Amino acid sequence: MERRRHSGLRSLIRSSRILGAFSITTTHPVSKIYPTTHVLTANYAADDYVFQAWGKTTWGSDADKAALEADLAAVRGNFTDIPLVIGEWAVSPVATETAARWRYFDFFLRTAAKYNTSTILWDNGADFLDRATHVWRDEVALDIYRNAVKGIPNALPESTTDGSATTQTSSAYIYHRKNETVGDATLGFMFNGNTLSKISKGSRQLAKGKDYTVSGEKITFTAAYLKSIIMPTSPTGSLANLTLTFNRGAALQVNVLQYTTPVLSSTSGPAPAAGKDLLIPITWSGQNRPAAVKATKADGTYLVDDWTQYLPILQQGRATYGNQWDWTAQGVIIKAAALDAVRATGQATTFMIEFYPREPGNAVEYTVTV
Repeated sequence: MERRRHSGLRSLIRSSRILGAFSITTTHPVSKIYPTTHVLTANYAADDYVFQAWGKTTWGSDADKAALEADLAAVRGNFTDIPLVIGEWAVSPVATETAARWRYFDFFLRTAAKYNTSTILWDNGADFLDRATHVWRDEVALDIYRNAVKGIPNALPESTTDGSATTQTSSAYIYHRKNETVGDATLGFMFNGNTLSKISKGSRQLAKGKDYTVSGEKITFTAAYLKSIIMPTSPTGSLANLTLTFNRGAALQVNVLQYTTPVLSSTSGPAPAAGKDLLIPITWSGQNRPAAVKATKADGTYLVDDWTQYLPILQQGRATYGNQWDWTAQGVIIKAAALDAVRATGQATTFMIEFYPREPGNAVEYTVTV
């Protein structure tokens, strides 16, 4: 079938197969003018972090990087003499933690370039580009993309990568729990050879030494400055974006965000009719999305994928975004597939909904009865 017109190839035949983490599509020219020309496109979606599977909201450990590089190297190793394009890959801002996403973007693109592989970012209109307003939902990721493909080093935020951690930190945010004392906030970064030029809030440039200090690759925002943003009357949610500009590479943003743990209007209820989803209404009170959902049966075992008991603690018993749960502006949706599993067990099941920042106590529980 005709796939596209490119470089004089009028008709291309497409065939697909799977190689490891990739869905492989090879495009072969029918025209006898280019009998040895082949182009291979590969769709890459291997990482559990990318799909927020089993509660994985961290990325960037040595093991994470090694796995990604091994995948790209394997494809290049099998197709050494033809152009290779990863024509579909993405790390959605809807489903992934911000600092980890920016680090993934940077490493993925540089590793693809290392193996002489071009990339095309996948977007369906619900992830990166708001097609109604023509605004990118994550401008920093786009900036990282532009610089990485040019080989320009990007400064990047630190975030939790330790699988044994019981909390998750992120230098893409200054989190402040409402009604607690505002103190200094120190965030770690990887400057990657870059120099911090300035920090600004809108058109106002912050004063180094007064509003913030720099020690090595750590930036400390002073309590005095943060109190000008986080005030007793400030609401929960995003209060300000601080832009970090470097001598080269992408400008980063630090979101000052105030939060509390939401309170549910109801903490239990019966399972709906078979085949129906269940909406748990939530009045968001910080970062307006969940981080993960843990499902535990009345006997203490996990509802789905009980093998997750062997995963790091922040992943144990967690259901997978899109498969067992989803979310909207109105709250968290427990999918029909998960509720069918509840009915099949004949046991009440408690869904623990976790929020960012992932820390002990920043979660609510809702029990579905049968």
